[in-house]
Amino acid sequence: MTSSLWDEKYAIGIESIDQHHKGLAQALDDLVVAALSQEEKKVQEIFRSVGQYVDEHFHEEEALMEQASYPDLETHRLLHDQFRVSFHKIIQDFMAGKVPETVLALQRALYGWLFQHIYHVDQEYRPWVEQMKNKG
Repeated sequence: MTSSLWDEKYAIGIESIDQHHKGLAQALDDLVVAALSQEEKKVQEIFRSVGQYVDEHFHEEEALMEQASYPDLETHRLLHDQFRVSFHKIIQDFMAGKVPETVLALQRALYGWLFQHIYHVDQEYRPWVEQMKNKG
């Protein structure tokens, strides 16, 4: 199942990365649904799963950019780090019982960040990856 918010305009043309992005969008959808229903154990499970997914995705994406000699890799890493900080803050808020604020933060900050990041920032490294693949 693909996230209701996913649109192919977000695809960057690198299959493995696009699949990660779709999966992350779906996981965030699942997280919002669970948070709204206040199923604490389910939310904790999904938080853990999304956190692992994010770490794996960022690691693979950064490794791909490094292989492609992408010149803005360090800036991109900083953006990933900012996402991690925001995500962990939301986890802390949820654990502190701030459920409505948590759901709003997920919808505004994470969805907004995710799709803006994919649509604008991730598109920037695509030419370097394509060039690397064409050489190889």
